[in-house]
Amino acid sequence: MNLDERKILIANTFETTFNQVGFKKTTVEGIAKKLSMSKKTIYKYFTSKDDAFKFLVERYAKIQVEEIKSDINNIDDYWDKLKIINKICFNKVNDAILKGEKDEFSFFYPDKISVKAFQSAYREMVTEILISGINNKIFNVPDVDLYLIFIESIIANGIENIKSHPIKDIEEYTYNAVVKLLK
Repeated sequence: MNLDERKILIANTFETTFNQVGFKKTTVEGIAKKLSMSKKTIYKYFTSKDDAFKFLVERYAKIQVEEIKSDINNIDDYWDKLKIINKICFNKVNDAILKGEKDEFSFFYPDKISVKAFQSAYREMVTEILISGINNKIFNVPDVDLYLIFIESIIANGIENIKSHPIKDIEEYTYNAVVKLLK
């Protein structure tokens, strides 16, 4: 087994354990036992369980970005790209609600790793669209980071309202609020 394969094996074991017993109860010692490895071997790949968690989030974020990019790559209109990303976000939330995942940390997916990965992917894609839209004089945004915070707040508020209103209405109102912000 080469170094990359061993790192993936260890990461996958961390992921399985995080999902089975939670982050707090997962230990490097427990992972080492499951894999019949020494803790020293685990520490060659990850400095801590936090480091393994970060690795998993980054791995899933890359997958999410690629999935979102495949949905928007052939679209030239920046407004349409934002609308599709908004729709993806709301569809994931709606799917989670239908499955009974109403905990704020489990809104998009059943585990925290996926939630953080989706948030990271969403942020990366919206930032890319904003910067490109600014460069092409589509959006009038003086501070990308500040506007990204505003957009995330609008989305979060829309998500909170899904519980009491039909998803289509909230999705449309949220998108329209983002459009108003960027014009």
